Amino acid sequence: MGDYGYLHIGRVINQDPTSGGYYLESVALARDRKFGPCPSCVPGLLAGDRVVLAATGTSRDNLVILGALDPRYPDISDIPGLTAALAAKADQTALDAAVANITTEHNTNVTQNTRLDGIDTLNTTQNTRLTAVEGVNTTQDTRLTTAEGNISSNTTTISSHTSTLATHTSQISTIQQYTQVFRDAHEFDIYGDIISPFPRTLTTNTRTLGAQVAYIWRTRMRLGVGFGRIRVIVQTAGTGAGSCTASLLTSSTAAGPYTVAGSGTNTLTATGVQDFTFTTASVSAGTYVILLLWVNNSYTTTPKIVTMQSNVQVTGGLNPTIVFGTKTGQASAPTSVTITDGTWTAEPNPWWIAAAN
Repeated sequence: MGDYGYLHIGRVINQDPTSGGYYLESVALARDRKFGPCPSCVPGLLAGDRVVLAATGTSRDNLVILGALDPRYPDISDIPGLTAALAAKADQTALDAAVANITTEHNTNVTQNTRLDGIDTLNTTQNTRLTAVEGVNTTQDTRLTTAEGNISSNTTTISSHTSTLATHTSQISTIQQYTQVFRDAHEFDIYGDIISPFPRTLTTNTRTLGAQVAYIWRTRMRLGVGFGRIRVIVQTAGTGAGSCTASLLTSSTAAGPYTVAGSGTNTLTATGVQDFTFTTASVSAGTYVILLLWVNNSYTTTPKIVTMQSNVQVTGGLNPTIVFGTKTGQASAPTSVTITDGTWTAEPNPWWIAAAN
């Protein structure tokens, strides 16, 4: 080899399984040709390893592998512009340009390494902060789990209380239903009155009925019953050819409209308890009821009925406010009543009227 002194750089393509030599490529020898298999002084070469080749004769085909290059150093073909410069037999200027490219790439790599070091430092800082955030999240997850458990427990407790409240509400409703019955029990036992605004014993005054005036008393049924008569107590009998009409009107709402469920007439020309009878009308629990009394204009002297003491103010705080009310100028007994239509006048001085079966 000393006789010839030809050294080349090549790259291992693969090993020939038969001879053990290596197939190579060498840009300096031929950019488009494969050489070999060539014997090697370096064992265990792999595809892609860069090696130093020596010519064993005057022919470029007589090559042997003398050693392997450090893989950290670039191959000739990896250096931008060098291969082209060599192929074109470049002068020193082209070689300098190739070297300058290598220098530029090196400087670029140094700069990028510095920037990458900065990114690594930033990542480390961010990882530390993320670890802290994850710790906070874990704590919050624990607190949320506890809160959810408390909410579930509270929901169960509220459900239990709601059920208890519903039971109490039902019990109160039942008590309220029977309160009206118990209040008027003695009236029913003695007189048969089912509903009335107040006991007969409180009728300490009288009221003269007006001609063509309608009188109403409003209440609500706590129990379902049937009615077949309306009653008033006449203190002073009427004279002449007059007549009164008493009607039972019902509605599903407090304001109405109320419609007639039963109606009867009486001349009220005698004193004492006077009945207005009609075919029995069934009224269910919760229904709003009006007992209406109307007087025509044919009396010589209109009758007087018993009332409670004056100015008892039974209308305060109620909605609709009218419990006792009047409407004048009625040529006939009203068959429909709407409490809130603005045509009824609230009366603070109640009269006694009752309904029975």
